Amino acid sequence: MYGVIENEPLLTLHGQLIQYEDPRQNDCMVPEDFYCLAIEKDTQKTTLLIRRSVGNDSAGFSTHVNDNEWNKEQYCTFETHKMLVDDMARQHAHNYAPSLLASLGGEEVLDIVLCIGKINMAVKL
Repeated sequence: MYGVIENEPLLTLHGQLIQYEDPRQNDCMVPEDFYCLAIEKDTQKTTLLIRRSVGNDSAGFSTHVNDNEWNKEQYCTFETHKMLVDDMARQHAHNYAPSLLASLGGEEVLDIVLCIGKINMAVKL
């Protein structure tokens, strides 16, 4: 994920799937994947534990109250408003976030899913 105003990065977000089990998980809860989300601005960085529904490419993500200790009371939510795949995603990334496309391997990347939406966060950088 990448935010740009007049070609200057505001925040850089990078999520990585991790192996984590919610100690409070029960059978009534929707299965979730866990990600370590690094949020950077200039030389400052913070890391959050976020959750995302399993098997849903268009799902947003969010921190969860069960993880407040890990996240130090910081939060972040993302809601997908539009999803682009493959050629449309590649073209959008080429036009608006070329460094993101380059970090994924450039124009040769075969499968790209790009979610565009609203992010809401309160983090300490």
